[in-house]
Amino acid sequence: MKNKLFWVYILRVRNGNYYTGYTNNIIRRYREHLAGTASRYTRSFRPVKLKQCWQVLEDQGKAMKIESLIKKKHRKIKEKIVNNPKELKKIVFKSTGLDLNIRIYNPTRVINAVSKGKRPLKTAAFHAGIHKILFILLLYISTGFSRPYPHWMEYKPIRLTPEREILTRDYTRIHYGEERLFMDPQMIVIHSTSIKGFQQSWNYFNNERIEPKRSFIGKYGKLNICPHYMVDRAGKIYQLMPDNMIARHVIGLNYFAIGIENTGGRKLSEAQLVSNARLIRYLAEKYPDIKYIIGHYEYRKFEGTPVFIERYKEYRTYKNDPDRRSMKRLRKELKFLGPDRRQNYYY
Repeated sequence: MKNKLFWVYILRVRNGNYYTGYTNNIIRRYREHLAGTASRYTRSFRPVKLKQCWQVLEDQGKAMKIESLIKKKHRKIKEKIVNNPKELKKIVFKSTGLDLNIRIYNPTRVINAVSKGKRPLKTAAFHAGIHKILFILLLYISTGFSRPYPHWMEYKPIRLTPEREILTRDYTRIHYGEERLFMDPQMIVIHSTSIKGFQQSWNYFNNERIEPKRSFIGKYGKLNICPHYMVDRAGKIYQLMPDNMIARHVIGLNYFAIGIENTGGRKLSEAQLVSNARLIRYLAEKYPDIKYIIGHYEYRKFEGTPVFIERYKEYRTYKNDPDRRSMKRLRKELKFLGPDRRQNYYY
C-alpha cells in the first residue's frame, strides 16, 4: 500500500487533561476541535489547545495504532511526550517493535495557520451536497456514462469519503491480500435488519467506521458494514453506493457480492418481495456474470468454493436473516430468469 500522510496530535483541554487523536488533515481537524464539532469530549471541555503533533508517513492503521498507544499511557508519560516529542518514536518502538516513519511537526505552525484562515468551515449540508455529487459522478463512471439508475429507484448515497476509500482498501488487503475498491459481481446476497425505519438504518450505514461495541468484527477491519441497496417495508428501493464497489456486508463473499438490505425484520413484506425481484432482474441484466442469489444465512455453504475468499478461518458469525420462507417465496419470483440461467441461482 502506498503510504499517505497522517497526523497524530495531542490537545490539552480545559480541565487539564490530554486528548489524543489522528487525522489526515491537521489544520481542518484542529479547526473542528476549536469549533466543537470534532468530538463530544473536546466540545465539553473547550477551549482546547494543540500541544504537540507528528506527521506519520505510514498507512492509516499505523496512525491509529499510535493514537491508541498514546491514549493508554499514564498522564505523566503523555506530559513527557508533549515536552519532548522525540520520545514518541522510542515509546512506539519499545511497545510494538515497529520502527515507524514519524516526524515531529511544530504545533505553532498549525495554530497560526488556523488563526489566519479566512474561510470558515463548511456546513454539514454543504458536505452532504458534495458527497451526493461525487456519488453521481462515480455512478456514471462505473456504468460507462449510461443512466446510472432506473426511474423507479432513488439514490440515497452514504458518505463516499477518502476515509471510506482507505478503510475499504485496508479491509481488502487484510482479508484478500490485495487492495481493491471495485469488483466484478457474481452474486447477490439478500439481508434483513431488525431496525424498522429506513432513515435509522441509513444513518447506521452512513458511518465510515464500525461501532466500537461490535468488537469481534472490529478486530478484522474498521470499515463499517453497508449494503449496496436498501428496500423499505413499503417496497421503495434506494441505492446507497455503486453496485460494483466492494462493500462489507457478508463474510467471505464481499469480493464478488452485491448486498440488498431489507428493513423491518426477518420476514419480508409483500412489497419488499416484489421490489427485491424487480431489483434482481435489473442487476441480472446489468451483470450477466451473476450466478447466485442467496440469503445471508446461507453464506457459509460457499466455503471451499472459488467465490468464498477469507484469509482468517476464525472470522465467522452465525446469521439467520432473512426469514427462510421469505427466501423461498422470493426464489419463486425469479422465474423470469429462464431455465438456462435460473439453474445457477440456487445453491
